[in-house]
Amino acid sequence: NHNYLTVWMPDRAGFVLAVNAGIRAGDSKYVIIQNNDTEVTPRWIEKLMYPLKKEKKVMISGPNTTEGTSQQSWDILQKQGEDWEDMPVLTGLNDEDTVTKLEEVYGNKYFDRPMAAFFCAMFKRQIFDEIGVLDEEYKEGYSDDVDFSYRTLQAGYKIVYVPTAYIRHHNRTTFLSVYSKDEISKKLHANRNLFKQKHNVEKDSDGKNRDYYKSVQ
Repeated sequence: NHNYLTVWMPDRAGFVLAVNAGIRAGDSKYVIIQNNDTEVTPRWIEKLMYPLKKEKKVMISGPNTTEGTSQQSWDILQKQGEDWEDMPVLTGLNDEDTVTKLEEVYGNKYFDRPMAAFFCAMFKRQIFDEIGVLDEEYKEGYSDDVDFSYRTLQAGYKIVYVPTAYIRHHNRTTFLSVYSKDEISKKLHANRNLFKQKHNVEKDSDGKNRDYYKSVQ
């Protein structure tokens, strides 16, 4: 029963240009970028919106996701530090049981992160007004989310992870229907290099930019 606007692109413009067209067409206070190979669970929007409403400095919130699909996958986070020692093992659970377990452990907690992956993320529109939309040089995607996250942090804002907002992600379903794995690998490598060149990674004597990219991959 919601009203919605569909923006038709004149041709297959790629992920980044299509996302930017959607952002520009809307005027809502909050924006969600979400891939078409995802499945949501109850109250996911409410959970992602909570930290955005609670803290002025939080501009992006990202969800928990399927085993082995990104740096926001519960199994990868389990290996990354004290915050995730209590992360339950979710292998083989249905979505209802997954969310129940996560809510028992984390309640309404959320955690600072260096980036959010754009298979699904929620934003305050304010951040697009201040730093611009996604960089369209990244075209069909890969590293566009790294770039935008980096720019958000550079502007003095925060990115958070909401472990109870669980989004099942069927990773690269669309890309694999269009490109071979070798072609995808080449696109990923090219956009990594674009990020490094854009942010002068090779020129930083302290290595901060280089370390940033490494920390989110």
